[in-house]
Amino acid sequence: MIYLPNLITLLRIVSVPFIVILLFNHNYAMTLLLFVLAGFSDGLDGYIAKRFQCVTKLGTMLDPIADKCLLIASFVMLTYQEYLPFWLTVIVVFRDILIIGGVVLVNVLLGSVELKPLIISKINTAMQILLIFVSLLGLAHPQIIPNFDTSFLYILVAGTSILSGLAYIWQGSRLAMRGEFK
Repeated sequence: MIYLPNLITLLRIVSVPFIVILLFNHNYAMTLLLFVLAGFSDGLDGYIAKRFQCVTKLGTMLDPIADKCLLIASFVMLTYQEYLPFWLTVIVVFRDILIIGGVVLVNVLLGSVELKPLIISKINTAMQILLIFVSLLGLAHPQIIPNFDTSFLYILVAGTSILSGLAYIWQGSRLAMRGEFK
């Protein structure tokens, strides 16, 4: 049972190339289905890990990697196909690069430091998921969401991405100021 959540997370990572291929082939209905299953698996692996006390260090590292792979691949492909604006994907991807670089820098300078997800980051992830879901739903089933204007979601994703990135810079700076460098 201890490995089940990690296996589910790994399956989510493995789903990413299939999502990219499905998007490339304009198979939006299957992409939507796989995206929803991946989202469901994200909740399922966390539930199992907490419910059955089988949270592992590997799982805590793989889960955000799986989320980032799924979201970044979706943003890049939908931007490549001109369904999402380029500027928005630049903000989303740059924020993730900034956070990953910051984590590496803080860990190099201070040693192993555990950074907990911030509330604004969780809100940002939820907004990104919502935008991808609504975009895929509109592409797969245009009759459900005819001419849906997603520009409000663009603003929410951009705003929460910027706020989240700044909050992580602030958190990392505070850790660096308090810690002793190696």
